[in-house]
Amino acid sequence: MSDSDEKLSGKERSDFLRRVAKNPIPTLRSNIAKGKTCGESIDFLRQIRAELGTFLTQDPARKISAVHPAFKQFYVHGDGEVKHHIGLFSILKDAGFSRNEIESTLMDNMPLGTKSTDPQKSGTKYVDRSGAVREYLALTQSALDKVFAAEH
Repeated sequence: MSDSDEKLSGKERSDFLRRVAKNPIPTLRSNIAKGKTCGESIDFLRQIRAELGTFLTQDPARKISAVHPAFKQFYVHGDGEVKHHIGLFSILKDAGFSRNEIESTLMDNMPLGTKSTDPQKSGTKYVDRSGAVREYLALTQSALDKVFAAEH
């Protein structure tokens, strides 16, 4: 999200959310031109997705017509679904990010484990998340393969 977008309120913010939902590509390309990374673009899209959820549920009469097909797929499907990631990666690809940039961003932001303090025991233990990470990587790899299949 650009600095000026964060300062919008009321009708301007509503219009901005609608514009991004209808076509996120120009906004992402503008942000990329300003030096935003793939990771920042993913964060931006996730923030817009969350804001839209709030925006649309506040007033059931609110509708957004002609939503960008990939954004709709990203918005409608849950984080654990391949279709969600196909939508997200399609948007990123259309905005100009390469498969390598997307994969690198996913790997850079993938913790393999976490430290957890158990109130029943003293100290900190390492919680192995490798199974969940493997599932997530398989899910995202499948989505990347589908989005970038035309390049082979």
